[in-house]
Amino acid sequence: MGFQSLNKLFLDRVEDNLDKPFLWSKINKEWKSITWEETSKKVKEFSSGLKAHGIKPGDRVVIVSENRPEWLITDLAIMLANGITVPAYTTYTEKDYKYFKNLKYLIIDCLWYKNHPSHFNLEKSLVMIKKFSPKKAILTNLHTDIDYKEIKKYLPKNTIPAYDGLAVTL
Repeated sequence: MGFQSLNKLFLDRVEDNLDKPFLWSKINKEWKSITWEETSKKVKEFSSGLKAHGIKPGDRVVIVSENRPEWLITDLAIMLANGITVPAYTTYTEKDYKYFKNLKYLIIDCLWYKNHPSHFNLEKSLVMIKKFSPKKAILTNLHTDIDYKEIKKYLPKNTIPAYDGLAVTL
């Protein structure tokens, strides 16, 4: 059985596995799953948001994040919007960043204000945003205790915090 694209393959699998667990993550020391259908909804919503923020076919969108369900959701959303995912790993060195020039979009992990052992905090995210100098940056994976109005005070004009239902016009 062949497939036309990764998105087509994903969407076909969604139809076959609607309410079955697909992606897992540890939340409050407990493993939680999201179903294929929930994942599909998140992918479609985020893809619509990317399009609303002006992403065009062939635009490169950088993801800086640890391995997590949101990484795959973001990757699929970028492809669904006909963009090109450019992974930038948190372990990259200074010399690796020279390849990231003229970026339109950067989607970056930003869990909290304080340091965290496995996620970027606000300070690290802002350093990366400055380093990449994208047209637009979106902070993802924000902790539920972060106040959106408050965090916006610390963000450059090209940066917005993500939220559920965000529509991004690229």
